[in-house]
Amino acid sequence: MSAGLCWWWFNEHDAIREIRRILTPGGRVIICSFSYLPLSGNVANRTEELVLEHNSGWLEAGWNGIHPDHVRALDRGGFTDVESFSYMVDVPFSHEAWRGRIRTCNGVGSALNAEQVERFDADLAEMLSRDFPPKLIVPHRIFATSGMRT
Repeated sequence: MSAGLCWWWFNEHDAIREIRRILTPGGRVIICSFSYLPLSGNVANRTEELVLEHNSGWLEAGWNGIHPDHVRALDRGGFTDVESFSYMVDVPFSHEAWRGRIRTCNGVGSALNAEQVERFDADLAEMLSRDFPPKLIVPHRIFATSGMRT
């Protein structure tokens, strides 16, 4: 069983109970995440600075993609052999694709009204065309946690 890029949408207690119900003993659950990394001066960092200009209450800026909460969830759920690992990959984006990716960011698309999103997107398009090449390379961290049902 695996959960990729969705764990935060679940009620942890209910999800763990359901995973334990459907996994056979010895079965393994894997929770994975895929997070861009806002490293100093890179496009993700500069984009997050822009998000904060438009949404100063956004609390997720600077995320490093490491999820100790996944480990705790499996530990609390009674899973054994709980392990986690991470690695980084470079993901290419065009300016348009990056703008689309960031419009889905919880600090933009679900936090700002339509007019505010349009203003943010225009500012992002301007920054990208002014400061970054047409083909972006954005580092991402893949973080996985796995545990075995007893």
